[in-house]
Amino acid sequence: MMSIIKFNHIFLFALFIRVSYLFAASLINFEPTSCCDWSRYDNISNNIINGNFNLDAGPFVIAPIFPYFVSLIKLLNFENHILIIQIIQIFLSSISVIYLMKITQLLFHKRSIMILVGIIYSIYPFTFWYTFFLGQETIFQFFFILSIYNLILLLKNNNLKNTTIFSFFFSLAFLTKSHVLIFLPFVFLILLISNKKLFKTLKSFISISFLAFLFALPHGISNKIFNGFYVLSTTGIGHHFLVGHNDDFYKMVTNPPPKESAEYKRIWSMDYIIMRKIETNFSKMDHLKKDRQRLIEGIKWIDNNPKKAVNLFIINTINFFKPGFNKLHHDYFKWLVSFLISLPIFILAYLGILKKIYEDFSNHTIIVSLLLTMYLFSVVFYSQNRFRVITIEPFYIIYGSYYLQYLLDKYFKLNSFKNN
Repeated sequence: MMSIIKFNHIFLFALFIRVSYLFAASLINFEPTSCCDWSRYDNISNNIINGNFNLDAGPFVIAPIFPYFVSLIKLLNFENHILIIQIIQIFLSSISVIYLMKITQLLFHKRSIMILVGIIYSIYPFTFWYTFFLGQETIFQFFFILSIYNLILLLKNNNLKNTTIFSFFFSLAFLTKSHVLIFLPFVFLILLISNKKLFKTLKSFISISFLAFLFALPHGISNKIFNGFYVLSTTGIGHHFLVGHNDDFYKMVTNPPPKESAEYKRIWSMDYIIMRKIETNFSKMDHLKKDRQRLIEGIKWIDNNPKKAVNLFIINTINFFKPGFNKLHHDYFKWLVSFLISLPIFILAYLGILKKIYEDFSNHTIIVSLLLTMYLFSVVFYSQNRFRVITIEPFYIIYGSYYLQYLLDKYFKLNSFKNN
């Protein structure tokens, strides 16, 4: 009964924080459509309502969950669809805190850490920032947190039910934002380390992959019908690789032009010169060939600029591990506030992760895999804090809370919840 009350309290607290944020952001005239590629999803959702189910957005085929979700809300109540989406995102984010607490309990078996996670996740600004804006971010985070929760249950009890539920939520996550597919190969390693039996691991991983394929099958068949090729979630590997490997992008992460200049606005909107060149020179190519050409152009840039490529690798690495906003693209006060808020979380999280890797690696392979997943995404494509925030930072809160409780127990003897 106490655990249910605690969950309810934290849920209501998180809900209160997010609703308050909604009112405050509305009062100061935040624009909910100013973030997260909303214009693209707005147009595609309108197309769906009008009977055009082709999700080809030009540079890539987009993941289906969010545009179909938006189109459904518009059909139900077009006049208030923005507010309805915001309310749903607020509820999903508030529910996420419950499952993050459940994950904490499964990992550490200590209620005080679980409650710390609930409180910090509720008030940590970067976890609820995107609930106001219209985009995939909050919905993706909800699905992904649920998938990790069910992956832990699967590791504890490898049966068909847990396999199916994990596969379902993981499919919903990658059908919302496809970057998380990088995590899938690590699932095999996580299972192998847990099972310690190759045949059992192969059997389980094949089942997960097959179920995920089945859940994604309608989207893949639809794209085959409209565009002539099968896709699991999205295309655009070449596009995203080139976005992070060209002269314009390099300028933006090393020595950007003045923020109010036309040049800055052009690069910020990803209107890269190399992209114009491809659209001009390869306009008659089909979708896949054009994306392959983008990949080739990105590889050429690395080959022609080895020193820049190494420097870019270092910058992406630093930006991935560094807390807060990017100082190059935000005013000093905003950067400083974001840095000071997230710095304790990051430091405590890194210390907690290192401690558990050293003490109990086999039971903490998920966080290692998440780190490697997002690090690979950041250095292979480009470091974008938005992806880090929604994918791995909730789990930083878990390990940061663990290490904070460890310090309190060790140095201040504040262990009154130790056995509760």
